[in-house]
Amino acid sequence: MKKYALLVVLTVVLVLAMSGVAYANFGPHGGYSKDTDACAGCHRAHTSFSPIQRTEYLNGTPTGNLVGSALLVSSAQNMTEFCYVCHGNDAPGASTNVAAGLFDGGPSTDINDVTLDGVQALYNTNSSFDTTLNGGGFDTMGLSSTSVTSMHSMAPEAVSNNMTGTVAPMWGYGASATAATGVLAEFNCTSCHDPHGSSNYRLLKDSLPGGAVGGYSLLGVPTPYVVSSEEGYPILGWKKHQDGADQMAGYKPNYTAPQYRNNGLMDQNISGWCAGCHERYDESGTAYNYEGYLADGATQVGARDFHRHPVNRPVAAFPNSSLAVEPIVDGLLPLEPNMAAAEQAGTATWNLGDSIGCLTCHRAHGETSQMSGWAESGVVNSASASTSWTVQLEPGTGGVNPNKSSALLRANDRGVCERCHNK
Repeated sequence: MKKYALLVVLTVVLVLAMSGVAYANFGPHGGYSKDTDACAGCHRAHTSFSPIQRTEYLNGTPTGNLVGSALLVSSAQNMTEFCYVCHGNDAPGASTNVAAGLFDGGPSTDINDVTLDGVQALYNTNSSFDTTLNGGGFDTMGLSSTSVTSMHSMAPEAVSNNMTGTVAPMWGYGASATAATGVLAEFNCTSCHDPHGSSNYRLLKDSLPGGAVGGYSLLGVPTPYVVSSEEGYPILGWKKHQDGADQMAGYKPNYTAPQYRNNGLMDQNISGWCAGCHERYDESGTAYNYEGYLADGATQVGARDFHRHPVNRPVAAFPNSSLAVEPIVDGLLPLEPNMAAAEQAGTATWNLGDSIGCLTCHRAHGETSQMSGWAESGVVNSASASTSWTVQLEPGTGGVNPNKSSALLRANDRGVCERCHNK
């Protein structure tokens, strides 16, 4: 059952706002006309009593400061709680239940004949109902209701038991853990998604702390970083203030299969978007200081040049030829279809021309994978003069350094490595 006691008025307002089939970037999340009614689904200009503040922007870039009021219609105490009114357990309006990581029945259990306000509408989706969302869940995963072992939230603003805790660094932002922690004044759904629409797939924001990751030209032309190979997806991105029916014609979203694609530009894809916060992870090797988060007692590894697995390149381009011909093809690890398939409906495949990205190995929201043995080992300071740091088994820690969790990995232990490298 829903864990949050919000006012009935909010539920009523949002149910009315969902009086048609809604998708990302449209109804109530974009596609606004000059005389839109969508604003009233979430906001009130003079009668808002939620304490939630809005994010401050400077020249189009978020400063990390919260100011004024977001003018939201509810008694929600934080943004995640507000979003869960539609996207949580037993919530009306949205089939994307991100709390449970489940694509559920949404506004009707009859997916072929949705009747709302006396109007018949087809639920145009290629998603599989009662199936795990591609992004996973923040609390549990799919119908199994298995609790997640890691989730993409690190601040005490979060509302479920699995998401509470002290503020941890946004790993890879800036040059040190201290700098990365300072950015996370509040981490919530809108840290990654723009509820008012964006040029990117799945409402992914056009601007992050590290800079622009998509957006619109002065003429309103979309310049997205993240696009999709879903059926009918506009290959040039979502336009603003365009007729929703026009852009949605033929579009069938798939929330239960990874269909983000690689457009061939090294910095413009899902990995380039992730690097809008995790700046250091989109580079083969740069300096970073994990400080006390990567330490053996009081002894810290310190600032070093850390080496990272390459992304944003086709599997066939990797120097190890065995990687190109011997991967374990079981569908668990999705590659990004290349842009050559832009006008074709399809799913992420194991094709040698497809690329590896951040979400090949990780989920975006939460994961239930388990870490054991060497997968939960730690870095320790050695007495050896020739090797000052080494890895040592550290059972019972819960996961890998530096965050001691399953790190959003799609497979148990180091299954994400073995499925490609097949040693």
